[in-house]
Amino acid sequence: MTQPQVSIVMGSYNGARYIERQLNSLVNQTVPPHEILVADDGSTDETMEIVAAIAAKSAVPIRLWRNPENLGYGENFLQTALKATGDLIAYCDQDDIWRPTKLEKCIPEFADPNVVMVVHQAGLIDGEDNNIGGFDQGISESRTVPPLSYDQLKCFYGFSIMIRRDLLAVIPPNLRGTDPMSGAATMAHDRWTTFLANLAGSTREIAEELVDYRQHNDNLCGAPVGRFYLGNASTIRTWSDIYVRAAREQRALLDRIEPEVMVQFPQLDIAAAKALRDAVVKKGEGRDRVYQARGRIGALARIVGNLFNGTYVQVGSGRFMAQRLAKDVLFIGMRRD
Repeated sequence: MTQPQVSIVMGSYNGARYIERQLNSLVNQTVPPHEILVADDGSTDETMEIVAAIAAKSAVPIRLWRNPENLGYGENFLQTALKATGDLIAYCDQDDIWRPTKLEKCIPEFADPNVVMVVHQAGLIDGEDNNIGGFDQGISESRTVPPLSYDQLKCFYGFSIMIRRDLLAVIPPNLRGTDPMSGAATMAHDRWTTFLANLAGSTREIAEELVDYRQHNDNLCGAPVGRFYLGNASTIRTWSDIYVRAAREQRALLDRIEPEVMVQFPQLDIAAAKALRDAVVKKGEGRDRVYQARGRIGALARIVGNLFNGTYVQVGSGRFMAQRLAKDVLFIGMRRD
């Protein structure tokens, strides 16, 4: 069989400091990409000039354009991905550095026809390219994860994501709704893609660092520090509202999937997906009722009810989520009647 071709999709914005190093790491892959698409979102520095100079001498086609208006990074990535012509799409940040064998290691995983997304671990580097640690994204071993296995909040970082291009046609990206983690009106490109992949097929996790993920003062989104954030009662209520709204919107999206999509992605079990999303909504609403209860006794009673009805058991994995229970118990002490 012919090896699938990869389109690398990069969104740029004032990336002059690092973008040359990143582009060099892309064109020097041991398995070259089919094309590199760079969509600039209104840079005011020399980003476009740097990219154009590299494109003029690159053996790999580099397509560059400037958006007529600033789209924001998530929308920029998704609109650019829709212009790709390769069989596979790999998202790429402007300031990281890819290890030389990233494409070589990821492409063969798509020989499994059920795999719709491949993700991997990363190293961490600072602004001067010094190694400062690792970022495993929860990947502890190389494995294939079946559909409907990830939590609603799961999101693999864009720099690690490679997908079948057809995955973006499962649900048109303009229909995506609230991001449950940021509260933005639309999901970021990587969260949206993780959501689609979890619906449509299997995800292959590779327990190997294939990108150096740069940490610096201008990161839009850095590696998480892993602390338990509680906030205050008002904040918890606000984020609970966002989570429930996002869960309801994600459930409603399943009704927009056309029958031919299910033929194209045989692992997509729409009935099971709807049942799972109904459960996610129910659990979110159960916790939200704790936050809306009048008085500490009422909140405690609702927590006890949630314990008996399985609200603190994670949908998909079946794991008991002790941290979520602890958060709700601690919430009681925050209440101001």
